[in-house]
Amino acid sequence: MLGALIGVMTSFKATKTLLLSYPSVFSFGAFSSKGPSQDQLDATHVQFDFFAKGYENKDKTTTGYDKPDKTLHTQIVLQEPGYVFTPIAAITAALTLLDDIKSGKKNIPYGVLTPAAAFVKTDIVSRLQQADVKYTVL
Repeated sequence: MLGALIGVMTSFKATKTLLLSYPSVFSFGAFSSKGPSQDQLDATHVQFDFFAKGYENKDKTTTGYDKPDKTLHTQIVLQEPGYVFTPIAAITAALTLLDDIKSGKKNIPYGVLTPAAAFVKTDIVSRLQQADVKYTVL
């Protein structure tokens, strides 16, 4: 109900201005125009869990009929994703590509690449680990 009310309020210039001027009042303190405090940033982290199924022996993949016999669980834990991790990841990615191009290890073609294509056979994971991103195989 509150979401519908705020949705209607954003339709009108005067009430939209009120919402933008006093976000903490209309969100009951959940949002503010100041952004998070340093303590809030320090206390925030994100955890991603990845689960995969596959084959212990790659010969089984050629038949296509066997059920996967191996499972893998990996976990990535990183700092606050917006203000802290995003610039770390962007700079780390850029430096990884630049260093690999300069050293001749990587030849980046023109155009758009997926992250998998751009960072295959690079040391971006170890660089991110140095920046306090934790990768764990469980």
